[in-house]
Amino acid sequence: MGRTYKVGATITPTLDSERDLFGVTGFKASYIDKSNGTVTAVPDAFSEIIKTVDGNSSTANGIAVAGSNTITVADGSQFADGDVVEDANGNKYYLLTVTGNALETKTKLAADIADGDAVTQVGNTGLYSVSFSIPTAGEYNILMANPSVNMQNEIIPVTVANEVLDDAQTKLDDIKNELGITRSEVKFRAYV
Repeated sequence: MGRTYKVGATITPTLDSERDLFGVTGFKASYIDKSNGTVTAVPDAFSEIIKTVDGNSSTANGIAVAGSNTITVADGSQFADGDVVEDANGNKYYLLTVTGNALETKTKLAADIADGDAVTQVGNTGLYSVSFSIPTAGEYNILMANPSVNMQNEIIPVTVANEVLDDAQTKLDDIKNELGITRSEVKFRAYV
């Protein structure tokens, strides 16, 4: 089941590479009007969500061989489980565990890391998003793909409506105000 958005509201689909792909470009999005099959390209590019990190760094202590899942550094206390690090070759890796000075990566090392090369904490998340709006009410499929990383079509169904539930609540509140109905309870809304 898709989500409902108001006409012109910002829609921000997000792709999750499951912490495997960092710094990737080439993601494309479009939306398909289900009533007539019209495909509209989203002109903006996806960007990776980057979190703020301290940028801690240490040097490799010995050679880390391509194809392995372990980088030994001089000071493992600079990193934590779940960090993403970048080697001197520009390759980024998600850290499953940090045990002493041994960093266990989720994916295999793409290239050798030389003794003394810098290993630096970066804020890459492997999450990619783009924001856009759809100007006409209807039923749509948002289509996302990136053939360069073998990502075929991912589809998110959405409904775009002229009025949404929040509009109805606002109208009810306006009617209560016009009738002079006051309330003493506090109203909260929670969103996911």
